[in-house]
Amino acid sequence: MCGSCGHVDGISPEHYRSVGLSPSHCYSIVQVASAKDGNVRLLQLRNPWGTGRKWTGSFSDNDKENWTDELKRELSVVDLGNEGIFWMQLEYVRRYFTLSQSALSARVGQKQGERQSSPLEWLTASNPRL
Repeated sequence: MCGSCGHVDGISPEHYRSVGLSPSHCYSIVQVASAKDGNVRLLQLRNPWGTGRKWTGSFSDNDKENWTDELKRELSVVDLGNEGIFWMQLEYVRRYFTLSQSALSARVGQKQGERQSSPLEWLTASNPRL
């Protein structure tokens, strides 16, 4: 599953760069996480190039206010500084990215006849728990 940024109406390439994102670029979604009884929903994203811009908003590598020791323990976050990898709140992913998913990734681990929610469903408004 991946997200592409730089193609959302009303957001300029300059604005993307100002928040640490590369416009017209794809990022892979490494993991999704929920903490504080579901009140904090985060995605870990990876720039496939492993270099370049990194998110500078809430839950960025240098955000000491939101990354408390308690939250790091709850999410088992050890190193925020991995090159090309960063965390972002769901609301900002929805604002800055368009998401896509391959049919293969939606079926990994799914048994025949079993309905399994996918990360894409977790990210969209089709999931009533959000």
